[in-house]
Parts: sequence; C-alpha cells; structure tokens
Amino acid sequence: MLRQHLLSISVRTVVWALIATILIGPSFAQAQSWETDFGLYLVGSGNAAELMNALSFTDLPSGPEAGSIVRLAAQGVLRGDGNGHFRPGAAVTKEQAMVALVRLLGWENQALQAATERNRGAAGVSDWAAGFVSVAMARGITGNSGNGRSDLAAASSPWDAPATRQEVAAWCVRALQITTGITRADGSMGLMAYSDADEISPELRTLIQRALELGIIKPVDSGRLAPGRVVTRAQLAQMLDRLVRMLPPSISVTWEVATLKEWILENEEIAGQPAKSALWTMVRPGGSKTALKLSSNYRDEPLGQAVVYSGGRLSYGDVLQPGDTIRYLIQGEQTVPFIEVLPAGPVTVHGQIEQIDMSTKRLIVRDTAQVVHHLFFAPITNVTVAGSPAFASDLASGLEVTVTVLDGTALEVAAGTAVDYYDADPPQLQVSGRVRSVQPRSLVVVLSDGSTAKYELNTGTQVTVGGVMSTAEAIQPGDLVQVYLSSPTSTWAEKIAVAGKAGRAAELVRGRLGNFSPRGDSIVLTDVQLLNSGLWETSVATIDLPLQPGADIWHENNQIDIAAAAQLKGAEVYAAVSSGFGRPEALRAVIWQGREKSYEGAIDKVNPGLGLITLSSAEFILSPGAIVLKDGRLADLHGLEEGDSVQALTRRSGKSSLGLAVSVLGEEREHFPSLTVYRGLVDEVGQTAFTLTSYQTFSDGTWSSRRRRGEEDLGLGRDTVILSLLDEEPRKLTLDQFRHGFWQDIYEDAEVLAISEDGDALGLALWPAKDLDATRLSRGQVATVTETDQLILGLRNLSDFSPAKETWDYADGKAELSAGQALVIKNGRAYTGKEITAGDDILFLRRGQTVLLAWAKE
Repeated sequence: MLRQHLLSISVRTVVWALIATILIGPSFAQAQSWETDFGLYLVGSGNAAELMNALSFTDLPSGPEAGSIVRLAAQGVLRGDGNGHFRPGAAVTKEQAMVALVRLLGWENQALQAATERNRGAAGVSDWAAGFVSVAMARGITGNSGNGRSDLAAASSPWDAPATRQEVAAWCVRALQITTGITRADGSMGLMAYSDADEISPELRTLIQRALELGIIKPVDSGRLAPGRVVTRAQLAQMLDRLVRMLPPSISVTWEVATLKEWILENEEIAGQPAKSALWTMVRPGGSKTALKLSSNYRDEPLGQAVVYSGGRLSYGDVLQPGDTIRYLIQGEQTVPFIEVLPAGPVTVHGQIEQIDMSTKRLIVRDTAQVVHHLFFAPITNVTVAGSPAFASDLASGLEVTVTVLDGTALEVAAGTAVDYYDADPPQLQVSGRVRSVQPRSLVVVLSDGSTAKYELNTGTQVTVGGVMSTAEAIQPGDLVQVYLSSPTSTWAEKIAVAGKAGRAAELVRGRLGNFSPRGDSIVLTDVQLLNSGLWETSVATIDLPLQPGADIWHENNQIDIAAAAQLKGAEVYAAVSSGFGRPEALRAVIWQGREKSYEGAIDKVNPGLGLITLSSAEFILSPGAIVLKDGRLADLHGLEEGDSVQALTRRSGKSSLGLAVSVLGEEREHFPSLTVYRGLVDEVGQTAFTLTSYQTFSDGTWSSRRRRGEEDLGLGRDTVILSLLDEEPRKLTLDQFRHGFWQDIYEDAEVLAISEDGDALGLALWPAKDLDATRLSRGQVATVTETDQLILGLRNLSDFSPAKETWDYADGKAELSAGQALVIKNGRAYTGKEITAGDDILFLRRGQTVLLAWAKE
C-alpha cells in the first residue's frame, strides 16, 4: 500500500488537524453561485430589471448587427443614450471607440484610476474619456512612433473626431498583440487586391492586413476596403463582437454555450418575498452539466433572473424551453445576467484544416463542398486525434477533420479517422475503462476517450477479479475493467475482467507541485501529507509520482496536460494514488488555489447530473475533475450513495465552495438518530409508564427478525402523544383514556407503534393487528400539503430503503400519501400529521400510500 511505501521513506510525524464543520445555509434554494463538478451552479442576476431597461433599445437594426449590439451592451461595453435609443447609424468618435475597447479588455478600473491624469499627448480628449485614452496609450493600443507619443496622437485629428475603419481595426489587432502575443502580418501584399489600398496609412498597413486575415475588418464591397470611412456605432459593435472570440478568457466575464435539458420548479423565499425558481439543467459541449437557477416573485417580477434575447426580442427566463441552444454571459461569482437563444443547434463539418492559429484561437476548415469555415476554439473544445484525446496544439494544416460547430465555435474536433459521434456501440470486441456504476443487470463504463457505454449483464456473464472467478456483485464503481463483447455491435458483456486489488487500491495525498519535466510522465510533490481515517498525516518531504496510463490532471475546472502543470510550481494539489506495480502512481491530480475547507457527515442527497452533494450541515458542488474515493477505489459521483459517510475537501472562495475531493468513510446506518422505534403488544399501562411485550425494534431499515419474549417499559409524560387508529376516525387520547382503554381490554386485538428517546415514549399509535405488517422505510421532501377529507402530502424526490442492498432506491420520484393517521416527530417532540408543512424533509414508515410514522429532519 502507498501508506507503507511512503512511511518507510522517512520518520513519520503525526499532525492532528481540527476538521471544522461549516454551515453554509439552510437550503439549496438559498445557495448563491457555486462552482460545480459537472459544470457550474449558476444563478440569475438581482439587477435583471435594470439590465432589461438598459437593453430595451427602440431603434435596433433588423440585421445581424442587432445581436452584436445587444451582446456588447449586456456585457457593459456599449451603452445607449439614456433615452431608450442606441443610434446605430451615428458616427463614433475616436474616444468613444477607445472607451468601448478598454471596457472590453477589462481595463476599466485602471482607466477610472487614471481619470485625473490627463494625457497631454492626446489632443481633444474629453474629461470622461481621459482615463481610458491614457490607459490605452500606456498599454500600446495606439502604437508608438518612438518620440513618446502615439502614432494617432501625433496626427492632426483630435480624439473627439470621428473614428475611421482603419484606426479601429488597428487598435483591435494591437489589443490582440498585447493580450495573446500574435504577430503582425508578414508584409501587406494581400492588400494589393483592393483598389483603395493606397488610402491606408503607411504605418497601419501590416495591421490592416492582419485585421483582414482575422476577419475583424471586412471589405465594404467587391475590391474596396474603405479604410478612411467613418465607423458607425453598429459597425463598431460588429468589429468588437468579432474580437471577443479571439481574446483570452476574462476573470470577470465569460461567454459559454450550452443546451437546455430540463427544469424543475421550486417554491422558496428570497429576500423576504415568496418566490418561484426554475432550476435548469444545461448540457455543455463535451457532455458536462451545469445548473442554472432563475427566480421571480409571484407577480413575475425578476428577483434572480436573466434577460433573454431570442428572435430579436427581449424577455426574461420564463420563455426558455428544453432543447434551446443558448449562449450565456457569466459575470463575477457565476452570475448569469444575459442569455441569447441561438437560432440553430450544432452542425457537423467534414473537411481539411487549411489554417490553425492558436494565438487567436482560429481554425479554418475547407469542407468537402469547398466551402471555407472560419471557426474559433473555445476553452471547452474537445479534441481527438486518431480517436485518442489530444490538444488543439496537436492539430496541423492538412489534417482531415470532423468538426462539431455551434455559432462559429468548434465544440469538438476529431482529426484522423472519422468519428461517428452518434454510434454508441464500441467499435471493437474488447473495451477497457473504469466502472461508473453497476446494477444487477447493467454496467456503465467510462472509456479511455471519456465517453460512457452501458453494457448488459446476465447469469451468463463471466466475471474474474484478479484472475479468480467471481460474480458481478464483486464489481465496484471505480474498478478498472476489460469488457469482452460477443460482437462489435453487441451491448451484452460476455466476460468482464476486473483488475486485481493492487490496481484498485487508491489513497489521497496532498502537497505542493515541485520541479518536474514538462515532457515527462511523472509529477513531483513536496511537503506530502496522507489522509488517514479523516486526518492528515505528515508523510515525506518529496515524492516522484509517475502518472498511471489514463491518469488525468485538472486545474480548477479545466483538464490540462503535464506541460501546463509544470508551469504551476508551488500550487496546492490533491492526488489519488495507487500502489500500481509496487510503487506509488498517480491516478488523478487536482491543482487548486484558495482556502481549504473540510466537511464531514452522511450524504442526505446526491445529484450526479448537477454534481451536487447534500450533507446535513452543508451543500456543495464538485468540480469536473474531483477525486472521489470509495472502497479504496477511484470512483465518480455516480458511485456515491445516500447514507455514505464522507469527508469532503473543498476550495473556498468568497461565498463559493468547489468540491475537489471526497473520501467515503463508511455508511450511515442509523435512520432515526438517538430514537428507538418499537412495535408490540400492550402488556400493562401505569401512571407514568406502559409495558410492551412480544415486541420488535426497527433498525438497518427493517424490523428485527424475531419478536422478543421479554418486556420493555417505556415512560409516559404529559407531552407524550397517544393516537388511536382503532376506530374509523383517528383519535388523540389522554393518559387517562389510554389507561381506561387498557382496563376495558380494548387493546387485545391491537398493536402499538411507539418511538422513544432515552426510554421515554415521545409518541405511540394504536393500530389494528396486522396493520403494521408490510411496512417499508421511505424518504422525500414535502412539496404540498392538502387537507380536505384527508390529509394528503405531495412528495418529491421519493426513495425507498432496500435492506438487502443497504441502499436507497429512487422510487417514482413524486407521490401523494395520506398522513392523517401519522405520528410525527418534529423538533424533538411528537405531533399528529397536521404538523407537517411544505418544505419538510421527512423519513417515514409507510404501508402502501399511508404514512404511519414520520420524522422531520431538523
């Protein structure tokens, strides 16, 4: 084991760490923006009404310029005149164009700080623009002629004069040179194709050539560039909109795309107001999922909403539909103020790479019909070469590619052998991967390329573990397996070979990245600590960890290669480590920054689709590359179960929590904490106690197998709730009525259901004999409470406990149950079913659709 290997290297010093449980809020509905494992947990903006007003221009053009204007206005780059007009045809001055460009580059704060320092080298600068122009000149956006003054500042035209096409295009190229390192064009021969090329300023010719190559500026008509033509506000929006895609990701502003999958409606309270929230599941390129919550009050006024631009019209999130493909703006702490519904979903382009430019993230592909596609890479672009995971830098001109394209963005690029993304069958008779989940009749495996495949199991499936014959029950999430198929198109697993125990064992270490080769196959950790039974133990000063084949490295939410990891020396890192072939090997590494926080407890709820884990004291969302260890194996979120006792390590940043590692410590077995549930016969009733005989207790999700022959005395007090279900209508009894009923032999054919704490009965219910048979343990959240002839609970997230598997099985999800006869424990006291309210999370015993006993979680 790794522990033995590491501890043999140096003398171990045990460091006890105090694990603090952090309470982060009473409910998921009140959570703010969190990063997630399978994406992000996003929320709408509290300023949606103000943004709607700012974007409601009455004079938008009807062409594609409208989308550029609205997008840049939503980002705060462009603004209207304050009277509901954008004035798209109005000329733009140089200072107005530069202010917009500086905002787009994220330098606005620097500009505001410099506002008091007027730049004497810039003629005609208005006071409101002085700081922006000063920052732009200092950064080199306007160029430099060698005399300390910018090229354009030295010109006769002042800053309050109209901006020309060549000036704005040159500024955009210089912005790319500064932010991405692109070079100027090699000469300007390409300009000779235009009849008015000699009108371009000599010092700007190579910049305009580059702007043409990048598509920032386009010919006004065949053979003409019109470099000196004045730029209108609409044209400026289009030029900056093209520039956005080539700029590196911003810390404060990000654009992403996704497809809306499904949504659920939640009722909650926000800022003291009753609210309704739509919780959307969005699927991002590559298959990862993101949650988005949009909230309004019951007057449909926005509370945490997004302005939605669809079909040229503005509205709020209530117009969104499952299946919509959207582009959305993320600002600050994962707030989504703006969403654009795209007119079409992804399309597939087959062709050959003509040009690739990683500095500007551009990809030019000529398809089989000889149509040229100008595309852009995104941070989420998935690249494969000959079927194996790769990077965009591995692509080259001349390669045959299949590209999945959405709105000009390359979502997936498959080079080499053509890939059929819609063929779910593995193309070979043997496949290998890591088990995601296993059921009695099926197995889901994560393949080497990151895709998943589901295989059928039956009694004919042969299973070997470490070369020894076994059964499917021995397969666990996280196991490395080889699946043998009867044919290339079969989904039935004929044979499954599970790696031996040495290949399964995984432990969690943490440390800092040391020096290692960016072209090697191992990483170096310093100040190494090992997680042992929930505590970090000091291990070794330095360890060299080879990467096991198929291992992956993550930095925050992004998967990176070893070369990128080598640039992060000193960063904190968690690593899942296997003993491999007698030596430690890294299965997965997660590099992170921020403050580590630890949470412990039993899992109340797990949502693999959203990456959400709910404990009794906290809720958090896992990052896409989070390390999940269970039963000594590297698993994923699908391997976690409700009831698992876990230690979760998160990175805290402001109000956000990003789950980076989860270690399963065990399983919660106590369903009614500190309480004992009985069923039995009433043998005696006294003044302060009653006696049960021939009784059973409820534990591990079921009644004890045999009735006990002895007796159990349970105390009675003034607060003990006593219900009689022996008549047509439920009755609440006093202690005297309970005693008199016993003396009158009313309970001879009755059985009592009681719940006690420290030997005192909190409540008991008298039922006709046999009515307590066939009970089962369930749980769910109360969505509605309806009281007519009966008390009816509308439940969601309903699941039933399986004593055989010791797990919770998701039931119908939603159900209506009768609770008028229920005994309820809430806030440490007993009540009738009328005490249950909407929003309660309850654990309950039921017979069919009738609740017998319920415990409301505090």
